[in-house]
Amino acid sequence: MIALLPELSRKGAEYYVAWNNYLLNAKDDMEAAGEHTTTDPDEIET
Repeated sequence: MIALLPELSRKGAEYYVAWNNYLLNAKDDMEAAGEHTTTDPDEIET
């Protein structure tokens, strides 16, 4: 199994926090733009 966790140091922890913030901001930006994902075929626009 490949370990995907950051190194166990302060720099690794800062990297992890920055990556989480990036992902949360990207999600919020997509939701604000009206973008969302679905697995319901009736919601998919063609």
